[in-house]
Amino acid sequence: MFSEILRWVYIITVGFYLFGILAGLFCIFLDWLRKVPEPTEGDVKWAAERYREHFGSEALSVIGEHTLAASFAPDGRHRRFLKRVTTELMREEGIIDGEVTHRVLN
Repeated sequence: MFSEILRWVYIITVGFYLFGILAGLFCIFLDWLRKVPEPTEGDVKWAAERYREHFGSEALSVIGEHTLAASFAPDGRHRRFLKRVTTELMREEGIIDGEVTHRVLN
């Protein structure tokens, strides 16, 4: 009787660990499937044009608010994209040049 109980405990333990390993591999696979490529430089310029077109002279302050809101996102992709758009808007206004742009983004 005691050996039967130990056998069932062993089977349940092995099953639990096997299920955990398979679930982890499945999560890694799903994460690999949903990888989204980083926006291109053309996407950044297009977004900067849209901000400038829609908000006019207030575009920099509005995108600053959007960047602040994006800091609450689970990952940093959206915030990095908005940072690149902000840099493009500042470059369009002549606030920064190419050398400063590299330092701002890195």
